[in-house]
Amino acid sequence: MKNSNGIAIMGPYPPPFGGVSVHIGRLYRYLINDNFNVKIYSETSVKCECKDFVIISNFSKWFFKYFISGKERIFHCHTHSWNRRFFISLLCLRRKRVIFTFHSLRNDWSDFSWKKKIRIKVLLALAYKIIVVNETHFYKLTRWGCNPSKVEIINAYIPPLLEGEGSDISPDLKEFIKDGDKIIVSNASKLVLYKDQDLYGVDMMVYLTQKLKPKFKKIRTIICLGEIGDRNYFDEINALVKRLNIENNFKIVIGENLIPILSKTHLVIRPSYSDSYGVSIAEAIYMKVPAIASDVCIRPEGTVLFKNRDMDDLFKKTTHLIEEYEYHKNKIKKIKPEINFERVKQVYKNMIHSRNGKCIL
Repeated sequence: MKNSNGIAIMGPYPPPFGGVSVHIGRLYRYLINDNFNVKIYSETSVKCECKDFVIISNFSKWFFKYFISGKERIFHCHTHSWNRRFFISLLCLRRKRVIFTFHSLRNDWSDFSWKKKIRIKVLLALAYKIIVVNETHFYKLTRWGCNPSKVEIINAYIPPLLEGEGSDISPDLKEFIKDGDKIIVSNASKLVLYKDQDLYGVDMMVYLTQKLKPKFKKIRTIICLGEIGDRNYFDEINALVKRLNIENNFKIVIGENLIPILSKTHLVIRPSYSDSYGVSIAEAIYMKVPAIASDVCIRPEGTVLFKNRDMDDLFKKTTHLIEEYEYHKNKIKKIKPEINFERVKQVYKNMIHSRNGKCIL
């Protein structure tokens, strides 16, 4: 593919490992395998082995330069920043075909200032295509004035290309799970408090471990963080673990790849207070690991749901799943994963081959 028809992808690139960064990393590898010409513009500052890789250390300087000289025809933006999304939408003025993926949309229209509302209206109008991960986001964007014909609903899970995902876990983690007979994993991009609640439910995992320990003495709970996030809250969680005397049963790891951990896991739990889909749950089910998640959004087929922030219901569902493990394990073995990469690739192909270079307004 000629460079003028290349694809630019902007957003976090692993490491650190999080839902969006892993999605971008896999999307890149799949595209390269299909002989697309791809360039990554990374919002993370960690260098990696990717040769088509540029770190955005200063967005303003980078954007000015890219606006003048950027060569790729398609620009696919995954950033969470509304300010950056607005400026990226202006690439339409250079006849770039700008596509946004919204991995989450927690804000309501009333949350925005009038200035931000204008910018959002502009970027929704200038975007050539928008991908959202569920129907709730689709209806929210259309209420905000987005043309529904330019919105595609494609959940964010792309299965791993295992040769590019790593194959082992750290010695420290191996030691932790060595004597465990029930390994539970939960993950988060980082520790975040949202509306005074633990966004990813790490606090619930602490109390769940305490409640499970009397019955399942060798239980091991692993929390995989891409990065620490809220340092004060991180310290509070560690203090709580020590106070509840579950230090031998509960461990937080930072920067570990989820794939090799899942191969040694019995159960994945995603107790998120607010969510869009839950890529880690799709990952678990793809690898035939039973999964439990809060009922805050549509979850992958095969997920066992519990009532959001209901500790008793989470404990009940977890205990039942452990006791009826083989039943749930056999149930998810029959589930066929969605091939979402093919749908994203088709969006690219339609954009590349369309003769109309104008934005869809």
